[in-house]
Amino acid sequence: VPDAPNPSASTGAAESAPGRRVAGFVRLPNGQPAAGATVTAHRALSVWPEWRRERIAQATTREDGAFQFGLDSRTPVLLEYSHPSWAGGLVEVALPGGTVELQLQRGFELFGVVTNDLNSPLANVRVAVESVLADQRRATVVTTAANGRYRIGNLPAGPVRLVARHPLWQPATVPVIVVGATNRVDLSF
Repeated sequence: VPDAPNPSASTGAAESAPGRRVAGFVRLPNGQPAAGATVTAHRALSVWPEWRRERIAQATTREDGAFQFGLDSRTPVLLEYSHPSWAGGLVEVALPGGTVELQLQRGFELFGVVTNDLNSPLANVRVAVESVLADQRRATVVTTAANGRYRIGNLPAGPVRLVARHPLWQPATVPVIVVGATNRVDLSF
């Protein structure tokens, strides 16, 4: 296991303030360093399950999987981590201090069609993949296309809730599906 990232080393980060250092490593599912992963620090604007947020800093991991940036925030931050080939996540980190270890996972896909009560496809429906466990705080939201289709990629395996929201209807919900075992889920209002 490598040492903690060197604060003087360049990580491609946007240094936003010298007050608090956020540093850590992103690892592949096999434990190896994940070079080229993106780590973004967010200030939470709302709470679970969607975590509406504002980006405050971003870094790209080095060959050793290390990242770091400075923050002026004195409150906990949300760290979102992603990689083009793997499923990332969103975690709340109470800082300052310490090294954050983030683990990528094999990614899976969910897709389907959202329809109304007349079985017509609906555009501009927000489809959210939400955690069924309140402490995981992960949510991914996409909007349906004109043909009512949605596609969400690079999701980690496990149980989730799928919710479709549109201003004209009550939410349509599938209370529990297992990502990795199910890939097509159609929703209807």
